[in-house]
Amino acid sequence: MASPPPEILQPPTPYSEEFLCIQSLHGGQHQIHPQKLFASFPSTPSFSLTLDQGGLSTVHFPLDGLQADREADGTEGVDEEMIVTQSQTNFMCPITLLEMKKPVKNKVCGHTYEEEAIVGIIESRHKQKKKARCPKIGCSHTNVRKSDLIQDEALRRAIENHNKRIHHSE
Repeated sequence: MASPPPEILQPPTPYSEEFLCIQSLHGGQHQIHPQKLFASFPSTPSFSLTLDQGGLSTVHFPLDGLQADREADGTEGVDEEMIVTQSQTNFMCPITLLEMKKPVKNKVCGHTYEEEAIVGIIESRHKQKKKARCPKIGCSHTNVRKSDLIQDEALRRAIENHNKRIHHSE
């Protein structure tokens, strides 16, 4: 059976904690933070992302726009035609530690949570006349508000597609 076409997503936010494992076509391997890689492009690149059963993703995009200074960002020696990257996509809410069903992204710090869980924290803290702090470990954002939250449709679709693949393969 043919696999569905890959979904086009935006590059990770500047606050993403994922590191990409860059594998060149000749077998070389590098680790790089996504923002360093995407900063090398003169404009935001498009890329395709596919997820396997374990949440491991494969990303393909052309390197036409990469700047020559690859040594500084850790991508020296990467093939010119295409980069294949892998990263572990985290579908788990940092509050509930369960897979998210309705993920929302914090516009201020870029972290993602299950909507019901973060709204519950915000409302609980506000009833106590206190500010809600981002629950992601290490985040310094101390005043999370409902107005800071936006639906993360790309992540929701990625989770749904991931779950369809798992159920389809069983």
